[in-house]
Amino acid sequence: MRMKKISVIAIVALAIAGILLFREWRPFATNAAEALPEAGNVASETSIKHERPASPEPVPSISPIRPTPFRDGTAAFRVLDRVTGKPVAGASVGPDAKGGVAWSERATDAQGCGLAVLPPDCTLPCDIFVALSAADGGGVIKAVFPQSPATDIVIPLYARLVVQTNLPKFPPGEEVVGNPMGALWCASWPAPQEVFKEALPDLTMKRHQSDYTVGMVIDSHDLDTRGAVWYHQAMLRNAGCDATKLICLREDVKVGAEHVFDIAYGGDVLISYYVSGFDWNMKARGKAVRGESRRIVLEQTEARLVRLIAEDEHGERVAKAHVGIVMRRDLGPDAPQPDGAFFVFRPEGSNRRIAVRRVFFETDSRGEVGLWVLGEGHGEVSVSATKPGHVGAGLGLWSGSGVPDKGTYRIELKRAKQEWAFLTKRGQPLAKCETLKVTDIEPVSLLGQIDYPVFSSDEEGRAPFEQLVLGHRYVIHAHTSQGMLSQEFRWTPGVVIAF
Repeated sequence: MRMKKISVIAIVALAIAGILLFREWRPFATNAAEALPEAGNVASETSIKHERPASPEPVPSISPIRPTPFRDGTAAFRVLDRVTGKPVAGASVGPDAKGGVAWSERATDAQGCGLAVLPPDCTLPCDIFVALSAADGGGVIKAVFPQSPATDIVIPLYARLVVQTNLPKFPPGEEVVGNPMGALWCASWPAPQEVFKEALPDLTMKRHQSDYTVGMVIDSHDLDTRGAVWYHQAMLRNAGCDATKLICLREDVKVGAEHVFDIAYGGDVLISYYVSGFDWNMKARGKAVRGESRRIVLEQTEARLVRLIAEDEHGERVAKAHVGIVMRRDLGPDAPQPDGAFFVFRPEGSNRRIAVRRVFFETDSRGEVGLWVLGEGHGEVSVSATKPGHVGAGLGLWSGSGVPDKGTYRIELKRAKQEWAFLTKRGQPLAKCETLKVTDIEPVSLLGQIDYPVFSSDEEGRAPFEQLVLGHRYVIHAHTSQGMLSQEFRWTPGVVIAF
């Protein structure tokens, strides 16, 4: 009986000692905001204009956690992002810089919470490494495992980009009315060697044959916004691609408003803002740094709506004329390629970068077309117009700094009677060829050649070429079932073009 009482007393004593021990180890989480930088602590970047420090969005309120009782040598923890205060799910902690050894048997849950089994010789606080999930870009981030009662492990996972949108600077009387919405894009812009750990694949893009471009080499300097999608897709279709580095986000944002992008990525980014109806796209390059908030301002650029009027030699308006416009603009060393520019070229022996854009219109019932011209620095605009029954015309519309100083220009299309060229192949008429493309090789300026529509031949091999300029040299490309035929010729009415 006495032994039984002693056993009961011993059991009760052990239970009380265990409760006290657990009470000694029980941690209580601190609020995530205590571990975050102050709102005004924003990193500076010389390549991006900073008018004022970015104001991060309020850190979400996260209730303190109270872990359940645990064994001696274990500690509950929670992983949070430094910039956003968001919990980091799918992470594990350990002493290995490569993330190969974990102190936690399971990855953190949706609230960022986990339980670590600490080694006997561990003294808190201590340096540890947090291995991220593939959804957060993978990799390992060095951090500190706090001393009890703190339980929050704060890591620099997200980069915050605060983007200020703007409208171009319009001339008086052409200002935008209302508060339109625009599509704001944020695209990561890694170099190929950052995406592929092994040998780099061939990233040459093949465009559609109708673009008359043999190929386009993808690089991270001379692509427009749509190129960001091409750039990503060109890499994604190759084996060994690290897709976590390819981020492309889109949000609808009112003109003049700010928007915050939080991305689990560090490196170069391209910001682009497009407002439908104005045919322009404002862009800026930036750099995302994990654990920092940076402000990117889309600088205002000059803009002018140019009106082109097509008329004949008698001053009568020419409706439904085909109009091709080529715009060139000098770019700064680090300026992104303007939207719609189909390439950037560098004159031999020069450091200049010149973006070239080509657009096509049809004149309305009044013989008019309208075009927005935007940009800073030196620029040029060339235009051509064609219509059956008229001789095609091309001219240098404007050359200067900024935007054109006037809003209306005219181009003359002289009337012409129908004239024919005769196409033959091996002495026989090249009949019913539906795709004849004529290229002007005597343009009024570089890239300012007249853009002609696609011609076709009849059953006798005749093609109506009265739109061509008398005496000019051209190259004709005939697409046939046997392949492409090409020939140079000088236009005179009734000329025979033999392939």
